Amino acid sequence: MNNKANRVARFTSSKISVLTVEGKGKYNFGSGAITYINQRKKELLIGRGINLPVNKWELNWGKLWEVWVHWQLGNDYELIVDKTTVHPKYDFWSGSEDFQVKIQGGCVSELKAYQMDNHMDYTECLKKKSIEAFKKDFKDEYWQIVSNSCIHNTKFGEAIAFMPTEENLLEMRDLVENTDYIEKHIKDDPYKYRFVVERDLYDLPFIPSHSDFPSMTKFRFEVPIEDKIYLAKRVIDANKLLNELIEKK
Repeated sequence: MNNKANRVARFTSSKISVLTVEGKGKYNFGSGAITYINQRKKELLIGRGINLPVNKWELNWGKLWEVWVHWQLGNDYELIVDKTTVHPKYDFWSGSEDFQVKIQGGCVSELKAYQMDNHMDYTECLKKKSIEAFKKDFKDEYWQIVSNSCIHNTKFGEAIAFMPTEENLLEMRDLVENTDYIEKHIKDDPYKYRFVVERDLYDLPFIPSHSDFPSMTKFRFEVPIEDKIYLAKRVIDANKLLNELIEKK
């Protein structure tokens, strides 16, 4: 959890799936949901995010490719990764999606640049073009998209799996070492991305030139209205429980 005003003490899309796991707690919440709600209580009490950022190279890897992928996707995609939006009706609910897609009905799009094993599993799942398979095998990613679709009132959601090809990675190495790509587009400390240049090529995730495994796979779907309704109820109930815990303090 960072300290952006629209995220602190709110239920956010990136963590929202834990609220969908039912259990024996009040409002049928599971233990993971109770822990999450208690963390929101602590943030309300202290007035800032309690989970400090961890700058590991695997996390920075995803940030590294957001702008580059946007260049490949084209003008129908608007990159809004640094913007957090509060639900227009429920101010205790917020989310940050990677892209909004300019199509009739609206679409929120989420990019995942996973490491090798996860990328292959995620890609194979998205290739099925099945909402049920997506919801079953990657529930965190699925409910994140549903949440952002609720917040922005879009008809569609989209999941993108991306891993650079060998040629893409060599291009990125050049951008990091010889241009102002990091400062200009990512607006971050360039030192945190030196691993792209300093690591051996095969210590980084990429699709080798002799492979035909897909570098980018997209799955766009109409977000089921019943899942929007269900998720909204779970978030509302989570806020009720949060208020009850605050009152007991």
